[in-house]
Amino acid sequence: MPMQRYHPRMYPEVEAFAKKLKWFGYVKEIINWHSGQRPPGSRWHSRKRLPGSCWVWRQHGRLVAFCGLRLLNPQDAWLYGMRVTKDLQNKGIARRFTQELFRVARRTGRTWVGFNTYHYQGKPSPIYTIAERLGMELDAVHAVDSFWKLPKRISGPRPRRFTDIFLHYQAREEKTLFFDDHGWLWYRLVTQRRRQVNEGGFMIADVPVHIARYQPRGTTFNLLDHPSDFAGVLPTILSRATAKKKWVTVNYPAAWSRRFRRAVRELVPGVKMNKQYYPSAWRIYGKYLK
Repeated sequence: MPMQRYHPRMYPEVEAFAKKLKWFGYVKEIINWHSGQRPPGSRWHSRKRLPGSCWVWRQHGRLVAFCGLRLLNPQDAWLYGMRVTKDLQNKGIARRFTQELFRVARRTGRTWVGFNTYHYQGKPSPIYTIAERLGMELDAVHAVDSFWKLPKRISGPRPRRFTDIFLHYQAREEKTLFFDDHGWLWYRLVTQRRRQVNEGGFMIADVPVHIARYQPRGTTFNLLDHPSDFAGVLPTILSRATAKKKWVTVNYPAAWSRRFRRAVRELVPGVKMNKQYYPSAWRIYGKYLK
């Protein structure tokens, strides 16, 4: 069987190819979260073991691919950190590896599996084609912007409770909700998540917003309703990123990104990318497991 469960003794083989690819630090974090191993050179170590596992793929005995499988809840699974050695990319390994991971997720009782990949405007990625061939659906294209070390002068009105934001999102036919807790992940808006989702339901300037805290320092905002004026909601959102060592992540439809980021620059003139904020955009794919 070419696919095997990851074991800490395999780390040197994973490092040999994955450190030459983008965001190797993320791979090390996933290994830590699921195996408890602290890879060499890691700046921090999490004692919390997350539900799920790491897997590798071998070809002719050589370890050539790695991926993490996160069990988000009793219904959903998430693939993240997929890496294939550079000399064997576009050879069908990612597709076959993903198909086997679907089977693992199905055996755990999960009925849906998702993953996200970077959104390249005007430049389709081969990953988009792989997802389509695997029968995955494009659920959303979202911008995800993170902020930290913002000026302390930013302040806004306190959020007010929204009684049933789950039903509101259901009526809008939203499919997924983002949360930044040990990885950039999205889970389905299904009935089993109603109570969990409603715990984060708020209104800011009459705009429904889902708010979730993770760890002691971070806050995630899902802003899925388009505000008539971003200036009405941004002060409240960004004020959470003014305290020392605290940050904010905002998930919103990528179609708004220019207007959203323009409003940020108007509120925080001179805000510096990579020093105070990091913008990105992601495609969220999902597949129902039969």
